[in-house]
Amino acid sequence: MAPFLLSIYLRAAALSRKGFKSKAKHGIRRKEDMEDRFKRLKSEMKGLSEEQKDIREGQRQRSARTQIKLTLMFRILKAREAGDFDTAANLTEMLRLLDQLSLVVQCNSRKRGGKGNKLRVECLVER
Repeated sequence: MAPFLLSIYLRAAALSRKGFKSKAKHGIRRKEDMEDRFKRLKSEMKGLSEEQKDIREGQRQRSARTQIKLTLMFRILKAREAGDFDTAANLTEMLRLLDQLSLVVQCNSRKRGGKGNKLRVECLVER
C-alpha cells in the first residue's frame, strides 16, 4: 500500500512541476506582451503630446491674431471719434488685409496639412 501512495505522490509532484514550468513560460510571454504594450503606449503618448503642442501653438496664434484685431478696431473707433478719417480708413484697410491673410493661411494650411505654412505665415505677419 505504501508504494502505491508514493507513486501517486510522485506523479502529482511531477504534474505540478510541469504545470509550474508552463506557467513560468506563460509568465514570460505575458511579461513580453506587457513590455510591448508599454512601448506602444509610450509612442502613442509621445504622438499625443506633439499633437497637444501643435494645438496649443495654434491657440496662441489665434489669440494673438484676435488681440491684434481688437487693437485695430479700438484704434479705428478712437480715430473716428477724433475725426481723423484718413487714419481710420488706413486702419480699416489693415484690418481687412489681416482678415484676408488669415483666411488664405487657413485655406493653405488645410490643403497642405498645416505644419509647413505656419512659419511662412508668421513671417508675413511680422513684416
